[in-house]
Amino acid sequence: MSELSNNHLKQLITGLLLLFVCFGGYSQTDKPATITERFDKHRKANLQEKVFVHNDKSFYLAGEIMWFKIYNVDGTFHKPANLSKVCYLELVDASQKAVLQTKVDLNNGSGSGSFFLPLSLISGSYEIRAYTSWMKNSDAGYFFRKQVTIVNSLSAGNSANTGTAKDYDIDFFPEGGNLVEGMTSKMAFRAIDEEGRGIAFEGCIVDQRSDTVSRFRPLRFGIGSFPFTPRPGDTYKAVIRLPDGNTFVKELPAAHPEGYVMNLTDKGGYAEVSVQSAKVQADQEVFLFVHTRQQTVAAEKKALSNGQATFSISKDAFAPGISHLTLFNSAGIPVSERLYFRRPEPGVILDASPDQPVYARRKKVTIGMSAVDNRQTGHEADLSVAVYDGSASVGPAQGDIFSYLWLSSDLKGNIESPEYYVLHNSAESNEALDNLMLTHGWRRFSWEHILGSNRFSPKHLPEYQGHIISGRVIDKKTGAGVEDIITYLSVPGKRIQLYPSKSGPGGLVRYFTREFYGSNEIVVQTNTSQDSLYRIEISSPFSEPASGSKRTSFKAHSVPSEWLLTESVNMQVRNIYSGSQMKIFHHPEIDSSAFYASPDKKYMLDHFTRFNTMEEVLREYVAEVVVSRNRKDFNLWVPVSSNGSYQLNEPFLLLDGVPVFDRGNKIIGYDPAKVEKIEVVNRNYFFGPVAFNSIVNFTTYKGDLSGFEISPDATVLNYEGMQVKREFYSPQYDTPQESSSRIPDFRNVLYWSPEIKTDKSGKATISFYTSDQAGKYTVSINGITKDGQPLSKMVQFEVR
Repeated sequence: MSELSNNHLKQLITGLLLLFVCFGGYSQTDKPATITERFDKHRKANLQEKVFVHNDKSFYLAGEIMWFKIYNVDGTFHKPANLSKVCYLELVDASQKAVLQTKVDLNNGSGSGSFFLPLSLISGSYEIRAYTSWMKNSDAGYFFRKQVTIVNSLSAGNSANTGTAKDYDIDFFPEGGNLVEGMTSKMAFRAIDEEGRGIAFEGCIVDQRSDTVSRFRPLRFGIGSFPFTPRPGDTYKAVIRLPDGNTFVKELPAAHPEGYVMNLTDKGGYAEVSVQSAKVQADQEVFLFVHTRQQTVAAEKKALSNGQATFSISKDAFAPGISHLTLFNSAGIPVSERLYFRRPEPGVILDASPDQPVYARRKKVTIGMSAVDNRQTGHEADLSVAVYDGSASVGPAQGDIFSYLWLSSDLKGNIESPEYYVLHNSAESNEALDNLMLTHGWRRFSWEHILGSNRFSPKHLPEYQGHIISGRVIDKKTGAGVEDIITYLSVPGKRIQLYPSKSGPGGLVRYFTREFYGSNEIVVQTNTSQDSLYRIEISSPFSEPASGSKRTSFKAHSVPSEWLLTESVNMQVRNIYSGSQMKIFHHPEIDSSAFYASPDKKYMLDHFTRFNTMEEVLREYVAEVVVSRNRKDFNLWVPVSSNGSYQLNEPFLLLDGVPVFDRGNKIIGYDPAKVEKIEVVNRNYFFGPVAFNSIVNFTTYKGDLSGFEISPDATVLNYEGMQVKREFYSPQYDTPQESSSRIPDFRNVLYWSPEIKTDKSGKATISFYTSDQAGKYTVSINGITKDGQPLSKMVQFEVR
């Protein structure tokens, strides 16, 4: 595996922005080499991203703050991805409604932020969902999902989901995809309850005559498999008997009279893939293509002998993680597919330990961390660390980046206890792992897309420079999208933020913003003096609601009442005594210069005699602006030098960065006492799809338009930019006076930092103080090295 170079990344971005990747047609005359070539083209043109979110804990009270760190890596090498600069994160309730949404800026594949959980949230099971704009071009099943529990202790009687109803589901998955009459296949199955958890049961397969032909039961987590040979003409169904005595019936997939059966067998040092086919020509060829996260492992062609062929693949050829094995027939059509998993061996081991196992209250805790390989060579890593009270053991499992990147991120649906499959290596866990591959098989692409003639035209561009605001230019009369219209998005303020865009097919417009943080009022408009027949609608950048995965329902009785009461009181005390410290935000350093950089002339009006009208101001000392009047109509002009002579040009007028399209009447009528400065650019200036003959920008003292009436044809709305980071509050008890302070300290999250870096020796140290709350505290660490090694570790200590 080789690292993606900067040149490769630049080429990729250029290709994506051109929105044109074409693989051409596919016919029966294509050879297996063509399949490999087209797959390689697809891989190079379609960088995949994976997002992992490490949040501080899995159980919250409404009124608390959820802290999170985002890791964005490329899907092939798991190295920090520098393609997307924005991640979208949502908190989704049981009805698949996003109750909280935010945008987090990413730097070299890393970002962090927080959610304040409002008291309007009802008790229930929620889901953290995270993705990039580029990931929206694929199925929402690729998005990061993680379950958390939130309890509103002030209205505990209300619950988003109580989980009282029982519902079960079982599905069957023939190995390779299909059953073929008269051929033995491995039949995998998965039985889950309404919360997506595996269930224990006993089952049997009966035919249409009600004769029992097979019996089965799950191995782990409701998942198992058994050999099955369908007879020609027979139909089958499964009869499931649950431990509570209930029974339900499920039809088996129908067997085909002809087709292919593929079976993978672990032979120790290699994997044997046997292929059988019914009713095919004796000299027919089949082609087996194998890849791991889009890296080609094997591509081999064989002729069938008596309808059979066998492929042998060395286990060393498989990269760690999930591999796809796809069988093509002689016509180049994929006819069978299954997955294989090779357990990753941690190349870098993350270790962490507190300086002692037990602490008193308000005492200093020091935790040392190291990231070294088996040769004791240190590795630089990006880590996030959370220390929280885990005494009550409530809430779902935390999950770790190691098992997520290697397993869960490449499988569809909920994976119960993914760490069991990744970390355990025994005969039973190996069988359970293979069953998982059979029941959760899927791929992050479509062979029809790769081999077909349709070109790749992503709907969503990668936000590799900053947040992209999208919308549509719509004809007011017809409601249809209008193409080739110049539009302007501006953010009123002293910092000039103007983003022009020309509408494309369907009226689509995109505004490529820069360092766009916090809540802002945006003004979107066309040149109303020319294009007053249109309106602009701004689209939500968040993904459309999708069918959610099954999740554990909230059960109020599962939370100890005494513990919940104590936590509720402590939370309210924290918000009373530390509320101000929890509202400190770090505003990022941004480039405050205007899009035109330095003006040719700037006038600070307080440096001059103040006049009562803007006409007097411009006539008396703004020499670069000429005012003309035709009865009641005013026109503003800027003399621009051209070929040794001056030409009067109509300037592009701005007030606090918002375009004003009326040639000067509104500006002339504006109160000059509200204006702090005037900037003039008396030259031609090209900006995106527009060209300005000259620019005159008026800036008010507050940068808020100060009563200026915006055109009624403009779209004005509040828009959230990138989240401004909140500071994590952790008091210090360095002195006896601080330790004896009577201000209560009931923190249950003692420490949170999303930006811990190990040095070249792989070492890092953190320190913090315990609170007044005794209990068993968990230290949860996740991270990744520069070369894509995911790291995770959990340790504990006690506070008495």
